[in-house]
Amino acid sequence: MQPNLYLRFQGSDEELDSNISLAELGESLQGFDAVFKEFARILRIGLEPEVQATSHREGSLIIEIAAWWRDTSDGLPFHSADDFITFLRLAKEPLADEVEAYFNSALETRKTLNDWVSAHPIDTTFWTLVFGKAAQRLMKHAGGCKRLRLSDVQELPKRMQLSLQKLIKRKGFKKALKPMTENKVDVIEVSDDPKFTDSAKVDQSNLADYLADDDKILPHLEDGHVYPLSGTITSLKATRGDRLTLQIQHESIDYNLDALPQAGLNSKNYIEFYQESVNVTAEVMRTSLYKKPKLRLQAIELQQPELGLKIEETEPSGPLIQIELIKEE
Repeated sequence: MQPNLYLRFQGSDEELDSNISLAELGESLQGFDAVFKEFARILRIGLEPEVQATSHREGSLIIEIAAWWRDTSDGLPFHSADDFITFLRLAKEPLADEVEAYFNSALETRKTLNDWVSAHPIDTTFWTLVFGKAAQRLMKHAGGCKRLRLSDVQELPKRMQLSLQKLIKRKGFKKALKPMTENKVDVIEVSDDPKFTDSAKVDQSNLADYLADDDKILPHLEDGHVYPLSGTITSLKATRGDRLTLQIQHESIDYNLDALPQAGLNSKNYIEFYQESVNVTAEVMRTSLYKKPKLRLQAIELQQPELGLKIEETEPSGPLIQIELIKEE
């Protein structure tokens, strides 16, 4: 099956912008699998598509995806003719006018979708390509539905706007966009065109529009402010820029935060703190409350362990004996 959707991940490192860990990429692709299947439900397509990554290419990392149905030759998987026409119009498919005219002229005979397919046989490839166009447009306009800013999403029927709003509130895009919230990727694009000429782009300017309000990460740590923090240094990294990983805990959740060394130092200066519990003073650097903050260390010290020895006072169990030492002349 030929690809009908393309994902492009632009990494945060300008020199190595196609380098993304397999774990983060895999989790994001699982998220997009769920998103595209949800788009099929929003389009009222009665069958769940199969979503497969077919290949990838670099130059930022590009994943080619095929979202398709095994067999629609016996009929169309839509609930009604209106749903089918809406699907075609969303994809800006010229066939929409012909289909609408067909059903308008057949009101007296009550033609069905299967009747149309019998009269106008079209192979599965066509439907998958149109689905790619419709999915790209849903992705492009989804962010505008978070607050139902109707002027931004007037191309979508109100039913679809409400469905996309619910998808955002249910955290439907959270997993797909995790490389961005983890500061591993700056831009994610979805397109039905391999050249990305008219892509649905999620970047710094609109990331918050695709995430639920409570998806904010450590919102109490404000950009530019200095805070005392306690945690564990879990890694020291000298490749792709010196940095440490400070694991802190907030409300019983562990967060691994990138921490840049103090001015004039590098990661080697922190070897004695590796795998140790520390107290740090650090400046917070962040561009969004929906992305993990980064830290600039200002001071660091080992946490002083508490003494485990505790002496308890007890009542004497026997008679008190007094001994008097007498100095001889």
